[in-house]
Amino acid sequence: MKQNLEELLKSLVAVFPQVVNNETIDGTVIDRLGYDELMVDCQAGAIAATGDLLFALQHGDLANGTDQANVAGGAGTLFTDADDNKAGLLSIDARGLKRFVRVTVTNAAAVAADASAMMHLMNSHRTLPEDNSGLHFAKRIPALG
Repeated sequence: MKQNLEELLKSLVAVFPQVVNNETIDGTVIDRLGYDELMVDCQAGAIAATGDLLFALQHGDLANGTDQANVAGGAGTLFTDADDNKAGLLSIDARGLKRFVRVTVTNAAAVAADASAMMHLMNSHRTLPEDNSGLHFAKRIPALG
């Protein structure tokens, strides 16, 4: 049976564009039922000197997000103050994760940094190698224009 892209892929805003300043922002809780792979498009705008943006993936059983916990190996500093207006792609094998997921973004410095993220849920209908689990930094994409 042939499927179209709409049946295989669902894209949602994980973190709405905002300034992160010495805090952690909890993104939108997303129901991943029926999807076995996630891609998170992490975007950085202007990052003030000494700022770092740390994107992390959390998961839980409750739709309201009150039980969200960090996914083991699901965090890493993606952007520093030298990475203004760049994007990074996180690829996550979601098999074994709990049903509800969200992205958090942290800037521990007392300086402003712009951040946002989109989550793409995929129903791959294929078997990935066992060693392809966890969170992987795929690539950093330079700003266009």
